Amino acid sequence: MAEDKGGFLGGSLLLKIFLLTAVGLVLSIVLFGVELTIPSLFWTAIRVLLIVGLLVLVVKGIQSFMAKPKFSPTGRFKEKMIRIAEISKPFNVKELYIRGEDMRVYSYWGKISGLAFIPFISAKNKIDDKGNYEYRQKKDHDGKPVFDDDKKPVMENVKEILTEKDGDIFIVAKRGIPLFRQTDLIRCHTSLISDIGEKVWIKSPNLVPIGDYFYPAQSFQTDIIRIKIQHQAEAIVETYSEFLDLVANITQMTLRADPNFQKIKEMGTEQIGEEEKTGLVK
Repeated sequence: MAEDKGGFLGGSLLLKIFLLTAVGLVLSIVLFGVELTIPSLFWTAIRVLLIVGLLVLVVKGIQSFMAKPKFSPTGRFKEKMIRIAEISKPFNVKELYIRGEDMRVYSYWGKISGLAFIPFISAKNKIDDKGNYEYRQKKDHDGKPVFDDDKKPVMENVKEILTEKDGDIFIVAKRGIPLFRQTDLIRCHTSLISDIGEKVWIKSPNLVPIGDYFYPAQSFQTDIIRIKIQHQAEAIVETYSEFLDLVANITQMTLRADPNFQKIKEMGTEQIGEEEKTGLVK
């Protein structure tokens, strides 16, 4: 889940409640002389926890009215994907492991709470048998070769064919006890992950962070350009969705206030009325 950031309740909310409860318990012992017995400490801690919880709810309610959260395209995309992954995860998928080239060395990463598929919108650059990128001459919209000012051909990377199976497996993995639980968002190419079952294995010695996600080390080394293009495209889609209505309303208001546009619209209406006898002629 997305963490609460900024303000008094920034960071991990549960951790702050725990720390405030501990401070309140110490102050109760010092100021009110609570007996240092297990029953007394237990019930005092319960009362302090309830008070802290109520205060946190009050502060959160005030914050929700005072400050509107800033729009973040990447943050919104992550929130949507986490919700989709948690809903669509098969019930029998439970644990995530990281392993090397064979099964002799592996490590436990965490419990899987979400699983989904994110299709690629950008193909990977093609590589020949010698490990070099393949290039071809760029063509314009009419299919004609493109040249620069010096009459030299403009070259571009050859892209691999993109299919419906090309994409990332998106995994929401959690580790640690509930109070100090950490959530990791992992994206892995379908070629680097095992068959989906109770235990899921990522075929990599370790994961590396790219942006807000963790990727297999091989992806960082060989596929970093496509990954960045994918991230940019996801942000653009969310931005377009957020501001589409705003742009449409501004455009409509601008056209209504433009006298030249109104004249052109009236002239068009009169012309249609004359041609089709609709009775719209003034």
